[in-house]
Amino acid sequence: MANCKITGGIDLTCEDKRRLGGLNTRYWMYSPSDVSVITEGLTGYVEDLTFNTGTNTFTFDSPDNSCSAGWEAVSADGGNKFFNHTGAIKLISTTPADDLIIEELLVAKTTLIVETQNQEFLIYGINNGLKTTEGTQNSGAEDASDTTDSLTLTGGEKLKPKRFFVTDYATTLALLVGYETPAV
Repeated sequence: MANCKITGGIDLTCEDKRRLGGLNTRYWMYSPSDVSVITEGLTGYVEDLTFNTGTNTFTFDSPDNSCSAGWEAVSADGGNKFFNHTGAIKLISTTPADDLIIEELLVAKTTLIVETQNQEFLIYGINNGLKTTEGTQNSGAEDASDTTDSLTLTGGEKLKPKRFFVTDYATTLALLVGYETPAV
């Protein structure tokens, strides 16, 4: 039997205590099969994604304070352990073209890149992708009802969500924006 051990500790600084929850309203999605190379630096951050010719990321915008992403450790009966990645997103679809995207998300396998309120970028489903496991939309009964299309994306990965970082926040954001598929 394998003798699994930890190899270090985690320090806590005063800056670490000044963190916000929540995500930025913009995030990126792509098909994991569209990436040919994931470049990881010596520090463990993903520093670049190389997309197959003709493929890129797609951006999505959601209402403020409406999306979340996280992971849950799973211990299977057979003894294997992994991380279940989850993204809960809300979209406002107002056209048939928007409806088509929601329909595609229902059957697609995607990777999700989010920006936290702390200007950090996390990649969920980087290797195996995420699948839509829940989806709802309702008109509501009153003016203040939530009428968004709500989707939950989940998928198993060997590791926690990867951190995407180049040299600084602005450079990392510019690289992500550069991956975006231009609007037609």
